[in-house]
Amino acid sequence: MKSRLVVYVPGFRMTLQRWDPLIKRLQAESDFVDTKWKGWDHDIGLFSTHSVMSKAVELCAVIDSEWKLAEGFDEIILVGHSLGGILVRQCYLIASGCYKNEPKCAWAKNIKRIVLLASPNRGIDQSKFRIRLYDLITRFLGVMRFRPLIGEDLISGSDSMINLRLAWIKHMASLPANQRPSITQILGTVDSLVTRRDSMDLEQFPNATHVSIPDVNHRQLPLMDEGPNAEMRYRFIKDALVGTVTGNSDPIPINSDKQHIIFVLHGIRAGNRGWVQALEERIRDVLPDASVITPSYGYLSALEFVVPFLHRRPIRVFQQLYCDSIIENPNARVDFVGHSNGTYILGHSLRALSAMKFDNVVLTGSVLPRDFEWREFMKGTSPQVKKLRNDCANADWPVGILCKGLSGIFRNDIGTGGYEGFHHDDDNVFQYWFHKGGHSAALSEDNLPNIARFLAQGDGTSKPSNLVEEDLWFSLLSKFASVIFWALVGCLVIVFGLSLATQHIYVALGILIGLVVLAIILKQI
Repeated sequence: MKSRLVVYVPGFRMTLQRWDPLIKRLQAESDFVDTKWKGWDHDIGLFSTHSVMSKAVELCAVIDSEWKLAEGFDEIILVGHSLGGILVRQCYLIASGCYKNEPKCAWAKNIKRIVLLASPNRGIDQSKFRIRLYDLITRFLGVMRFRPLIGEDLISGSDSMINLRLAWIKHMASLPANQRPSITQILGTVDSLVTRRDSMDLEQFPNATHVSIPDVNHRQLPLMDEGPNAEMRYRFIKDALVGTVTGNSDPIPINSDKQHIIFVLHGIRAGNRGWVQALEERIRDVLPDASVITPSYGYLSALEFVVPFLHRRPIRVFQQLYCDSIIENPNARVDFVGHSNGTYILGHSLRALSAMKFDNVVLTGSVLPRDFEWREFMKGTSPQVKKLRNDCANADWPVGILCKGLSGIFRNDIGTGGYEGFHHDDDNVFQYWFHKGGHSAALSEDNLPNIARFLAQGDGTSKPSNLVEEDLWFSLLSKFASVIFWALVGCLVIVFGLSLATQHIYVALGILIGLVVLAIILKQI
């Protein structure tokens, strides 16, 4: 008889005691005679300041202790419900040595089965109003407490979820078929949080099985004393633990025939029409077989751009789409074109996702800082970016003035790379000064064919022919933008402080009202 360790992890707001009817019944089965059962309470609340990674590291430590106390097990089985499913998947990847800062565990190869009960494997879907509200609250509280809340990790498209998904695909693909653990996702048909599509990552490999349970909701799956079809649930969970489960649903069909994917991402106060559609047509002229993806994260106001925690939403939309595209087409070449906030989304994503890779990248009206670490992303045998093109305009007010001013006050994640250019210039970086005009000057009909040719060739043969000189007056104003912004903020703080000190309450109230009006204006533009 094999010695076995079964580790089970509950979801949000569910104690181990609620699992007792299921665990006690399983312990009485002859299949589990030489089995150690270990439940783990993660103590995560809706507004906890933990991260998925830190909690998964704790879970690894728990398993490591059990392994050493028992001097090893023949097999280990991980079971997770809801949030617990995310934690056991992350724990498996950590134990397998998939992350640079976490050592590989001796027992990782003994993990034979992973049983997921309604695990939101792609993260919690943001399409529902209550989830969007929860997301907004957690981001706001994270800013107030100077550290992110776990809710930010769990939302679909978050850095944490995308890293987990990409690492999962990469690791599973690297293992021989006989060394992959079997994966079973059991899901109720009336689950309001998780859908069948959440199993897309898992079902890329033949070791994964999906089971649907009729009339059962998200919470009820592990609770034998609650909800319908308890016997059916018990039978499927037991078979999954033993390794004899048979799925009752066909695998998700995966489209993997795209060889070249090009993302085209718009900026704020814009959408995926206009220049985006025009560029798509130019791309098809030179790359007829490429799949052009033009996502829209909706209208993003100037206020949402200025306040960092408000513009996390479009980053998640893009990261989720990128991850889905790579999982469906793992061998495709990927390029990127971005304007304005689209370049910020790219920059943040490259920093957060080490598995995100592009061949050719085109930036126009970029709001990234001049010292953005392109050299780091372009080095090595498998760089995140191979070729970069940066088109600058000579009267770009959002970049040359607004970003310059904001970067001088409290924003070090934005800057004037789209006006002054990036410092990291080498043979794989092509920078063009200047297109005549404002923020969208590089997206003129004359320049779109040049961008398309760069995507096709990745060299300097697509240099624009109508570049102009620097606008000296605009350049001078840009150089002093930080000083002007500092002076305005300083004057505002001094006047506000003096008005309170001298009890001129109406002056202080007027300043606050003015700030509210400014926020409303920024929200509308």
